[in-house]
Amino acid sequence: MNIRKIIIFCLIAILCMGLSTNIFANEEVLKPVEPPSEKVMERATVKVYDEYDMYNSLQQQSPAALQAKGYTQQDIQSIKSTTYESLLRERGKLSTDELKNYGYSDAQIAILKNPNSTDAELRSASSKITVTTVVEKLEHLKDNYTYSTVYLEWMWKTIPTSRYTDSAAIAWTGEMAFMPYSENNKSRYTLWKRNLATKAEAMKTTPLTSNHYVQLGRAVQIPEFHLSERASGATSPVGPSGSYNVTFKGAARIALKYYGTLSFMQAQGAYAHYSIGVSGISISLSWPPSISINFSKSPYAVYRANDSCTVTER
Repeated sequence: MNIRKIIIFCLIAILCMGLSTNIFANEEVLKPVEPPSEKVMERATVKVYDEYDMYNSLQQQSPAALQAKGYTQQDIQSIKSTTYESLLRERGKLSTDELKNYGYSDAQIAILKNPNSTDAELRSASSKITVTTVVEKLEHLKDNYTYSTVYLEWMWKTIPTSRYTDSAAIAWTGEMAFMPYSENNKSRYTLWKRNLATKAEAMKTTPLTSNHYVQLGRAVQIPEFHLSERASGATSPVGPSGSYNVTFKGAARIALKYYGTLSFMQAQGAYAHYSIGVSGISISLSWPPSISINFSKSPYAVYRANDSCTVTER
């Protein structure tokens, strides 16, 4: 009887192992979004934005204007009473190792650590974001379709002082239809996170589907994400640096098609940076004379980069 039980147990174990193998074999691991070739990147539009400029612009707005954008009285009081330089002086209290994990150079750390640094010197350590957009191709093929792919990338050189909920989007001119990941295995986005205590980095790639497609506006929105979250998974914009992962970089690629010939198209990539916690971020578009992606919920700043491309025949 005992031998029979052992045999049955072994058969069940083998069956379970086989099922597990099939499950993992069928689970697709998406490759991260990689940048285009150097030749394509040579004609990309690259914009660098300074968080100080954005904060200063926000601080100069009237309390009524800030309230109309959704800021609470507590938010407004904090904005009006806190300078960007004071935020950097506060950050300078972190350890040297922590500041390196934030992305600061030795020269910037020396400025942040020096109590006698001037405001101008502190501004040189301001967080900067680079936004890159490029229409990688616009090709008319023998099947009479015109195909295109658009690449968007954003990266914080140092971790920004404001770490709430952000979003991004790509929009395009013309009548081209969005091709979701299930149609071509290209439309997807990748987010890179860094642990502020260990500097360990991890990434996750997600397919872009028809759910991300803004039908009437000819745009695709990357879902809102928390710029900073607890390593345990609980989200929060502030706290001890050691317990937080920060999304410091992202990239997206979308594929488009049009039946017929298009001689020219323009695209805009945009990244929305928020200084208050929000949810339900949506976008709208305005067209002439060029595309402009507008984000709801009154973002701290919208960082944009436009690009265009003419058709090639194949």
